[in-house]
Amino acid sequence: MAIYAFDGTGNEDNPGEGEDTNVLKFFRAYEDAYSGPGKCFYVAGVGTRYSVLGDLFGKMLGIGGHQRIGEAMDQLEANFRNGDCDIDIIGFSRGAALALEFANDILEEGVNGEEAPTIRFMGLWETVASFGIPGNRINLGYDLTLPYIVQHCCHAIALDERRQLFPLTRVVQDAYSDRELRDIREVWFRGYHSDVGGGNNNEGLSNIPLYWMYQHAQRNKLPLDDAQIKKASGGSDSWAECKTPGMDLMANKKRTIYATDLVHNSVMRRTKAGRFAANNPPVGLCVVDDAGEIVGKGFEKP
Repeated sequence: MAIYAFDGTGNEDNPGEGEDTNVLKFFRAYEDAYSGPGKCFYVAGVGTRYSVLGDLFGKMLGIGGHQRIGEAMDQLEANFRNGDCDIDIIGFSRGAALALEFANDILEEGVNGEEAPTIRFMGLWETVASFGIPGNRINLGYDLTLPYIVQHCCHAIALDERRQLFPLTRVVQDAYSDRELRDIREVWFRGYHSDVGGGNNNEGLSNIPLYWMYQHAQRNKLPLDDAQIKKASGGSDSWAECKTPGMDLMANKKRTIYATDLVHNSVMRRTKAGRFAANNPPVGLCVVDDAGEIVGKGFEKP
């Protein structure tokens, strides 16, 4: 078994203290516990290569995504030749979009001339594509649907994000039957984009969806280092404040919440204590814990 990890825009493996994304933390926890014949794959986000121009066009337009997917496919084929045929994929932000495109490429192309294998687990934080024109939902050249070969998918999404330059791609809309059949879990968490995906020195919040992801990955038998899991659990703080992001060029707009959506109980804890839950209160949703169990219904604005 091996993992294929796609980091977010501008995120890489040499940031300062507290700036590791949840993708990088999860990758390290996986790699530390991995003992298979293949090689784990991590790639830094778009906007981290080729100096100034690469930084500019990568961050603004998402240029460089297909190159990273090609590198992941090369590693996947090498791993299969070495006998490592389990596939786990994770991603954050544009990296989450690349993870979906990578999975669809596996479906369409297969591996080493053979038909497409199943993907055991996909973990996503805040899938925001915006390839090409910033804020667009067209994303030409990218298939952002969740292919049927993915057996288990967890997607952590941000309640507080309002910037229209960060349009959210949902893996679940209102298809309950599809979610139950394929074990797809898409859950709202407090915070803005990087409060959920990490990398913004706000680990009290970002560790909450990281620990949630660890729990579901363990349930699906992914190898993970226990010390890293305990660190995420101990470093979670549902009382932490959201870290306000920079200005947006477009008018802010609340994200759409569907009646069938799920919200994490860390949001409910804060509300029960008399604190404002989020700037987009998830009224009437089922509340779930880290294990995915429903622990409350009828979430109401205090």
